[in-house]
Amino acid sequence: MHELYILDLIGTATFAYYGAYVGLRRQFDIFGIFVVAFLTAVGGGTLREILLNNTPFYFFDTWYIVMIALGILVAYLTFQSSVRVHIWALLIDAVGLTTFAYIGAHAAHMAELGFVGIVFFAVISAIGGGVIRDALISEVPQVFFQDFYASPAILLGCVYFFFFFFIDDYVQLPYLIIGGAILLRYLAVLYRWRLWVPWQAKPQQHLTVDTVSETIVHD
Repeated sequence: MHELYILDLIGTATFAYYGAYVGLRRQFDIFGIFVVAFLTAVGGGTLREILLNNTPFYFFDTWYIVMIALGILVAYLTFQSSVRVHIWALLIDAVGLTTFAYIGAHAAHMAELGFVGIVFFAVISAIGGGVIRDALISEVPQVFFQDFYASPAILLGCVYFFFFFFIDDYVQLPYLIIGGAILLRYLAVLYRWRLWVPWQAKPQQHLTVDTVSETIVHD
């Protein structure tokens, strides 16, 4: 689908923007910024292609590199802008997330993989780049604690498997699946949805002269 290719390029630019934003926030040099932007944008897709024994797509199509450069440029120009710019970027990021997840699910389907394979590649394609980036810069991946991010990719993989294996002749299915996942991600951003955290540690009290004195008095 030509439309899917356009959405894929938009998602690449948006992911690169966010990766470059992380690099700018960490005060990386231009090489470091390019690396984290590149990994964020195409890291998940690269992992998918390698696992499926394919050559990474950006070796053939230089438009992906162009979109990564565009994302870096926009991040640099808007880094000190208002928070509203970054909120819009998060919303546009939903398009990239769901498009990457759909491409991953479709690639697994074309490789004749089953339910687990389709969901796995949907998730890897969508969040793999961000996880690799965070691991590289010694941060806990944000999808583990901060945001309702991987869930739309998981649901998209499940829905893809159900519809394409049981209602395979419906032409509009790709648009419905992608549109539904984008809507879910939009709602998660707007209403700040979070997954349930089973256990949270209480913040540790720092030892000071006052706290030690209070402890001695109460004891």
